[in-house]
This record gives sequence, structure tokens and C-alpha cells, in this order.
Amino acid sequence: MGTQPPRAERAIPQDLAAEHRALKEQTAALRREHTRLHDEGGTPEQHRRHIRDLRANIKALEHHVERLENLRHSPS
Repeated sequence: MGTQPPRAERAIPQDLAAEHRALKEQTAALRREHTRLHDEGGTPEQHRRHIRDLRANIKALEHHVERLENLRHSPS
């Protein structure tokens, strides 16, 4: 039974690292938009668009986590 190398020693593919940064930026933008809508109100259409964007971001995050899990469980 082998052990996995420490996290810092595992190579993360460039595409996953870039995806991670992009998702962090998208999540931060959605958080700012949420705060703005909460503070200033916003039209029903803006709220619907925000909810749609949140759902899309959640799906992208779930896919990203799945890819990370697959990387973690794949033999190195």
C-alpha cells in the first residue's frame, strides 16, 4: 500500500491551476455582485441573472473538484 506524496510535492497540471485561478476570480466577482445587489437592491432581471451565474459557477466548481479528486486518486 503506497502513500501519496505531500501536497506540495504533487504536480498539479497547468490547466487545473489556471482553472482554479479563474474560478477563484469568478467566485470573488459573484460575491461582490451579491453584496452590491444586497446593498443597492437591483432589478428582478439582475437578481435572476445573478442566480443563473451562481448556478453556472457551482457546476463549474463541482467539475473542478471532480477533476482534482481524479488527479488525487490517479497513480503518480
